[in-house]
Amino acid sequence: MEVYENIYESYIRRVLERVQILRIKTLKDCVNNCFRKDYGDQIESALLSMQRRGRILLSSDGWCLTKGAYKRFTNITRDYFNDKVDYTSSFRLSDTSFLEYGEYDRDIADCMVVVADMHPDSRDFVIGHMPWLVQFVTPYHEDSPSRLYQITKIKSGEELAYGTLMSQLPVMEDEDVLDAIYRIAILEDPESAYLVPKLGFIHIVQINENEPNGYTIIESRSPEYRWKDYVHIRERNNC
Repeated sequence: MEVYENIYESYIRRVLERVQILRIKTLKDCVNNCFRKDYGDQIESALLSMQRRGRILLSSDGWCLTKGAYKRFTNITRDYFNDKVDYTSSFRLSDTSFLEYGEYDRDIADCMVVVADMHPDSRDFVIGHMPWLVQFVTPYHEDSPSRLYQITKIKSGEELAYGTLMSQLPVMEDEDVLDAIYRIAILEDPESAYLVPKLGFIHIVQINENEPNGYTIIESRSPEYRWKDYVHIRERNNC
């Protein structure tokens, strides 16, 4: 028998097909911003329904993950029989501290906080690898051209090395291409924003779960200023 799945469940499933572990709030923000309304109770019901049907697991410390991700993250602890899953509770996991998931999954989850805030324009996001962990193209409108957003995360202590890496990326000569690219950096250390090179970054942010949208903007750069360092790279390559 086919099980009914409402529009909220369908969209949550679509997100989780690309990202296997997310903050519950991030999922809620994706749905609310995509449909441009606060669907708090409906989303709660959708998540609980999906959990009852064995699609996801919810944790009391605010995370949602797929059943497949749970198996992957407990491979080392070998929880073959789901002993840590409480099937009598609304939150099947008491917390996520015992899960063995790596920095990549954590970094993607942080990038998704920004992606959720930019819904619905970011709903067709693509998950990638360093340096651009998440990318999406915004829809074209007559009063707003389509843009490519690229999001990355820079860990504390790696800012200078990361900036060097960025400066070695292939040079793009076409000004129209540069105008279409908007980059966002997520920093662990807000004091190191000055180390982020002016290579397309329009916003530099820090994850902050106390903020309504889940992050704080540390620095914003004007469209004209954001590519300032690129001039020097071009001159170096043309020597």
